[in-house]
Amino acid sequence: MKLIHANIFEGCQKNELRMKLKKFLLKENPDIISLNEVNGWSKEQLKIFLSEIFKYSYLYEVNSDFNLGIISKYPIEILKEEQKNFEHGYIHSKINEVHFITTHLTPYKTIDRIKEIKIILEELKDISAPVIISGDLNSLCEKDYFNYRNIENDMIKDLDLKEKFFKDGNLDFEPINQILKADFIDTLNSNKFEFTVPTPLNKDKGHVYPLRIDYIFSNKYLKNIKTKTIYLDEKDLYSDHFPLMCEW
Repeated sequence: MKLIHANIFEGCQKNELRMKLKKFLLKENPDIISLNEVNGWSKEQLKIFLSEIFKYSYLYEVNSDFNLGIISKYPIEILKEEQKNFEHGYIHSKINEVHFITTHLTPYKTIDRIKEIKIILEELKDISAPVIISGDLNSLCEKDYFNYRNIENDMIKDLDLKEKFFKDGNLDFEPINQILKADFIDTLNSNKFEFTVPTPLNKDKGHVYPLRIDYIFSNKYLKNIKTKTIYLDEKDLYSDHFPLMCEW
């Protein structure tokens, strides 16, 4: 099975970007697609977007307008959707006996991301079956710290980045640590640092430095699962995030 997770930059509002997204997804031909920032799309638009090879889709329209989406070759069973106490929200679905959490955590305070993560983990705690969590988690992982040492002092000078990523003057890895403490596995299996932002398409204040903020996690019930970041050529870019591809 192959999963692609993609943050599509406020819905790829320009037709040129949307066509690049479509070309990329058709070329990669995954079984399941997890989408963040499906802004401005209708359920019908998502349904027909890749209807050549994908029969099933689901759009969760949230109050923040940063909608969540799933596209699949297989039937999608929606178990729960939630945006209460979230900046955006999450979808809990089941496809081919695998549970999927599709989420987009708040880009603001670490303490609020921890609260969001705890809600998701509570949802999953009694599941004795394969689970995958995918999304833009707007959080840093401690195992990547070596790659942040040289930019840490510059990052903390920016008040927005300080609020987003720091606690007591140090980078705060607790949102991701919460997931790892719950026995989920970071499925990125590369020995080198794989950042997911920025891309040449957009460098806003939150995406100036090379950071890994998009993730795919699995639990122990999924074996031989591997994730990599797909670094698209500039001519093929549709977003300010690079996508992730996961196979098992």
